[in-house]
Amino acid sequence: VSMDELLCYTGAGKAARVAEYLEEVERLLDRDKVTDALEVLRSAMAEIPSDPRLQLETAQVLSLYAGMLEESNAGERARAAMDAALTEAVSLCRHILEDCTDDGLRDETKKTLCDIYAHQLNDSVQAEEIANQLHGMSVSREIIRATVLTGDVAFEQAQKNLILFADNIWWHLYNLACVPDISGDRYSTAEKIAILQKGIALFE
Repeated sequence: VSMDELLCYTGAGKAARVAEYLEEVERLLDRDKVTDALEVLRSAMAEIPSDPRLQLETAQVLSLYAGMLEESNAGERARAAMDAALTEAVSLCRHILEDCTDDGLRDETKKTLCDIYAHQLNDSVQAEEIANQLHGMSVSREIIRATVLTGDVAFEQAQKNLILFADNIWWHLYNLACVPDISGDRYSTAEKIAILQKGIALFE
């Protein structure tokens, strides 16, 4: 018997309650109330302990909270709280990957873990290890749908793919031109501007 069954949270009732919590968290985050959102999520997980959507949302908000603490430069106590938040976020993500069978949630969890390891824990080895577990672009949902659909639905998917790919190409062009850890000293200012103009031309 699962914990959710013991607490009478199954089926539609559980899904509705989780949705309520997630909507409340979204409203709080829209107002930059990160600590309040975290409190709501802790209450939610105490009530519905085994839902992976709540666990993932909590991990992501913990990552936001750690980022706030880092920006505050509030000393050793803030640093300890930041480390604790990131440790908890990683633990939640690992727990999801051990127990959850939903491919979409697992992929989102891996993306969250990659972001935490790469940008907050500065652990590029772990980040790359998890990134290598994700599916290649050639077998993504968008690519496959465009190859198996026909008619208007296929046409709409092709349009969506062009927007998606344009966004991704722009992001990589921006990295090449503007992110020091990636571009280094490879380009002059004029060359960086030319790279960004290619991105603008792409969207046009």
